[in-house]
Amino acid sequence: MTLLPCPGCGNKLAAGVRTCPVCGRSRNGTPAGGGLSPELLAWAREQFNEEEFLAGLREVRETGGLELRDFLPQLEQEAGLRD
Repeated sequence: MTLLPCPGCGNKLAAGVRTCPVCGRSRNGTPAGGGLSPELLAWAREQFNEEEFLAGLREVRETGGLELRDFLPQLEQEAGLRD
């Protein structure tokens, strides 16, 4: 397997990897997230909880998830409050 250095941090990446998991840079060197500031990316990474995310995915798999119609009453109420 060919390993190539990340242009952002030098981390070794497999040839098929598009984004570095260490610094978030893409293979061509642009920041992840379409140019988000480093501060915003750091904040987003702090907010992310992998256990919660995976638990949510498991729940969707088990229950089939929700559909837009499940949220319509709440959305309509919110829209009405802003009028």
